[in-house]
Amino acid sequence: MSLGLSAASSPPRSRQFFDVSVLKLVVMSTVTLSFYQIYWFYRNWRLAKERGEDVWPFVRAVFSVLFAYGLFKEVREVGRSASMGVVANASGLAWLYFFFQLTWRLPDPVWFIGLGSVLPLALVQRDVAKVHRALGFDPHVNDHFTWKNIVGIIMGGIFILLIIVGMFLPEPAG
Repeated sequence: MSLGLSAASSPPRSRQFFDVSVLKLVVMSTVTLSFYQIYWFYRNWRLAKERGEDVWPFVRAVFSVLFAYGLFKEVREVGRSASMGVVANASGLAWLYFFFQLTWRLPDPVWFIGLGSVLPLALVQRDVAKVHRALGFDPHVNDHFTWKNIVGIIMGGIFILLIIVGMFLPEPAG
C-alpha cells in the first residue's frame, strides 16, 4: 500500500487514515471487548480503497492480525513523508498486537490481557493525529462520544461487569 507521497509532492486533500481520539478508541475498544478494533481497521482500509488501493476493507478488518503490519507501516511512511518526528515502530507494534490477539484463548481471568490489544492501536492512532495535524487537518474531528457510543459504553460496561461477576461466582456442584 503506497500513497505515492514524496517530500516535494503537495499534501493530500483528504484524510489518509481514520480519525478518532485515542481516548475514544481505548474506551470503545474496551467496552466492546475489542470489536471496535474491527471497525477501526475497516475504516482505515476503506480509506485506502478510496485512495485507489486494491484492498478488501472488510476482509482486512476481520483478519486484522494478518494485515496490521501493513497499516502500521503505512502510517509510519506517511508520517515520515510529512516530515514528522519519530513515529511508532510498525513491526514492533504489529508483533505486540499479534501477542495480545493470541491471549483471548487463555483461561479466566487471564484472557482479559487481550483487551490490551488496543495499546498498539492507540500508539498508531496517536501518530495518525500527528500526520493529519502536519497535513493541516483538525485532529479533533472525532473526539466526542455520540449517543450511539454512550449506549455502547453502557451496554458494554454492564456486559463486562457481568463477566467479571460470573468469573468469581462459585462453580455449581454437580
